[in-house]
Amino acid sequence: MFGTEAAEDEHSDRFKQYSLKGKSFEGFYNEMPLRIIVGYKGSGKSAILRISKQEDDSFGIPNVWLTHSNINEYVKLISSSEDLSEKINAWTISLGKSIVKQLVENYLHSRIEDNVLAKGSYNFSNKNAIFYNLQTTYFNTTGARLKIAPETYKIKVYIDDIDVGWNGSPSHISTISALLNALRILNRNNQQFLFRITLRSDVYYLVRTSDESTDKFQSNVVFLDWDNHEILVLLVKRVESFFGNEYIESDLVAKSQDTLMHYLKSIISPTFPNWGQQAQVPMQRVLLSLVRRRPRDMVKLCTMAAHQAYSRGSTIIDSSDFRSVFEQYSRDRLQDIINEFKSELPNIDQLLLEMRPTRKERSGKDMFLYAANALVQKLRFIKSHARFQFTGSNITASENDLISFLYKINFLQARKTLTNGMIDRKFFEQNQLLSSRYVNFFGYDFEVHPAYRWALQPSSVEQVLREIES
Repeated sequence: MFGTEAAEDEHSDRFKQYSLKGKSFEGFYNEMPLRIIVGYKGSGKSAILRISKQEDDSFGIPNVWLTHSNINEYVKLISSSEDLSEKINAWTISLGKSIVKQLVENYLHSRIEDNVLAKGSYNFSNKNAIFYNLQTTYFNTTGARLKIAPETYKIKVYIDDIDVGWNGSPSHISTISALLNALRILNRNNQQFLFRITLRSDVYYLVRTSDESTDKFQSNVVFLDWDNHEILVLLVKRVESFFGNEYIESDLVAKSQDTLMHYLKSIISPTFPNWGQQAQVPMQRVLLSLVRRRPRDMVKLCTMAAHQAYSRGSTIIDSSDFRSVFEQYSRDRLQDIINEFKSELPNIDQLLLEMRPTRKERSGKDMFLYAANALVQKLRFIKSHARFQFTGSNITASENDLISFLYKINFLQARKTLTNGMIDRKFFEQNQLLSSRYVNFFGYDFEVHPAYRWALQPSSVEQVLREIES
């Protein structure tokens, strides 16, 4: 009902029905020569690439789709080299071969032999012949393009999952850096090609901080960011498409969250009793407070609760179903970021588990809320019996370094109580300046994201609930 967790696993028709472009799509789907979409695991990087490809197909724009699986032999070869210039050259050759091969096979419906690829095709020396054949065999179906010179055609090249097997080693860092440099070279020499590549946040930040040449790519980066309203719209689209109901996406986006929840009333209870310090709150406030601005979190949470509802013979998911899965959901999300960022901080698991509330903090009112100075003191105590050193660094991380890291990975979020009593929360993607050095200047504190709290304090679901303010 809620769809698959990964875009690449969904059937194309179903994916087309429920996919949502989101506000980041406009910065990605354009005619800029290079776009690097950066996002956390579960944020929909592959999905936005797939949506973009569907748009290209509908407009008759030829495109190439490259993943780790179909260029793996090149990746292994390139990673074995220690010289950055050699890696850049190897990427240029390898990508050129892969692009030409897919263009010929996908649009000319013929095979191209390896010995032909070996004859300098990495620099597209035979591109005029390829474009001519594309014009006569492919673009004949698009009359508006028929009389355009082949050199003016734009061809999209999508590169996804290239960071599979990433371990944060110097070799892997230089391999990704070389790839980005190779894309710039290919585009500079062949402006018909528009490159679109996805990178996980941990990969991008480690490459960015380890290789000074990557400052050339900053203007090409699009950070994939979802707001809670978009995630709720996506949930509604998935459910509506499952039941075969028709809808207009722009109408859904324009509706209030309360109205959106009416679409889900046949499967999800509209309210959640005894949430935080309130007797009852709308269900969407609960769900949205527990997702980390990642659509996959919502799918996981609702799917887990749906299994609980099914096991008790109910067709409605209610608060008891969600309560029963909070602890497991929280443990899974904690393991997510351990797996995601272990390459950047090898003992991240120790750091996160040490962030559990102390006995003194548990006796207080807000055991997961920290003023910046208090957080520095907590980390100083943790560092008294543990050493943390980031990959590629030869010095021990400071308290401020660790706070910035925890904020960057969304374990911490910045929080401020406004004059009207409302709570303003900021994620790293929204405001990167709210690190420990500047957070007090803007009047923010830090809090552990609710998604992780049961993993750190598993003894009582209700106690954690009382600490959450929505």
